[in-house]
Amino acid sequence: MKGNNQIDFNVIEKEMDELWEMYKRCKSHHSYREDNVIGLKCIEPGEYYSNRNKFSICYDNPITQEDKKENNKISNWINENFIVRLCSILDCYQICSNRQKIDHKINNWQDINFIRQLRNIFCHTTESNFDKKYQKIIKKIGEYLKLSKNDFGLSIDKVIEPLFNGCKEYIKILKNQKLSFPSPFFNFILKIKYLWQKFLDKKVNI
Repeated sequence: MKGNNQIDFNVIEKEMDELWEMYKRCKSHHSYREDNVIGLKCIEPGEYYSNRNKFSICYDNPITQEDKKENNKISNWINENFIVRLCSILDCYQICSNRQKIDHKINNWQDINFIRQLRNIFCHTTESNFDKKYQKIIKKIGEYLKLSKNDFGLSIDKVIEPLFNGCKEYIKILKNQKLSFPSPFFNFILKIKYLWQKFLDKKVNI
């Protein structure tokens, strides 16, 4: 584990970008589907993924209501998996953890906090309490992101991407803060120089 002063911010930014790329690739194959896909045999990823290479997903038989339900279950699992993995990165590099509290003075701290709360719900909530806690945090996220509808869930473009970008912005600000302050070693050198100069000045006065 690393404290904030030891973080290689380039590494954490790279890991987050790699995670985001893998997440989008998974979601492009299992994006959330509406009833209009029922009866089709081939479908293409949603418009959100249109900037990637074109491909189609084809079934042996026309898509049924059960197929759509199973796909959306997988899609939701991918969302939860992304949240858990993102929070693991934040925890591993001590951006936020039991040992490193979120700095509420930094912009976008709420994004970090929401990711952590979602992760705790996914990992540490019993089935009987899940829906109540999940809907409560989703409502708060909707208010924070100023979303007008209540059916957005963990939408990749309306919820997950804005929270992810907010986490990156928080880390960027934290990175700039750490770079703007002298390191402990640098402070030590300055102190030695100061004491040495003071010693020399004293000798001259003698």
